[in-house]
Amino acid sequence: MTGEDLTSRRTWTRAAGDGWSPGLRQRTAPVALPPATHTSTPSRGGPTTAKENEVGYRIRAARWTERADAAEVIAEALHPSPLAEWLVPDDARRARVLAAVAAIWVEHAMFYGEVHLVDDWSAASVCLRRYGPLPPPADYAARLAEAAGPHTDRFAAVHDLLAAAQPDEAHHHLAYLAVRPPFQGTGRGQALMAQVHSRIDHLTMPCWTVTLAAGQRLLTRNGYQPANAITPADGLTLHQMHRPAHRDTTTTGAWPVRAPTADHQPGRAVERP
Repeated sequence: MTGEDLTSRRTWTRAAGDGWSPGLRQRTAPVALPPATHTSTPSRGGPTTAKENEVGYRIRAARWTERADAAEVIAEALHPSPLAEWLVPDDARRARVLAAVAAIWVEHAMFYGEVHLVDDWSAASVCLRRYGPLPPPADYAARLAEAAGPHTDRFAAVHDLLAAAQPDEAHHHLAYLAVRPPFQGTGRGQALMAQVHSRIDHLTMPCWTVTLAAGQRLLTRNGYQPANAITPADGLTLHQMHRPAHRDTTTTGAWPVRAPTADHQPGRAVERP
């Protein structure tokens, strides 16, 4: 899938399933991971307010009608990774399958977490609020089989490994941090991560994620610490990363909101009146 495909915001349809309905654990987790390989400039902002940073793009909460757009961003970012190649060896079908599976989790996060987009559809983040056990996505086994078709067993295997590895403590799960390849290195990934942290630090919550090796540098720079690795297959390693709870000292009882005025520098949090 090319950048031009996503600029036109084309909506992929789900891959035709083959009737598989594997048994899945009730402790659910997305199987695609943040390919955080870029460097970027931080930005902070409020829970639903659009946030415009110093280079002109905005970060905002995704609308319900944009869940397919967010899934396509994730699919394109993940497409060239070794994880995606293992999950869907068929290159011709990979983008469609990745987008269809990601769409399940984007929709789920709109009920049990949050989804944010850069407003030019160049990057997206997906978080799940795991304050306690979460139900699986609606009709998850059937939908995964429909989306992944003959590749369902590999998605289910990674799903089970991630579900078993999830921390027991209440935490935010950074399920996806995705930047389309043409926009990597432009600050979008770091800006999205700073936005996520501005919210969870207000709640003094830890954050957990899983990444490929290429994403460890960005996560480490943002306070994440390595945990046990996960190996779904020979030559494929996924790295757990955990960020301890940080206390947000920039606000006093109010969500931080953007105020890019002469009195407040971009990237600073201010209190809501």
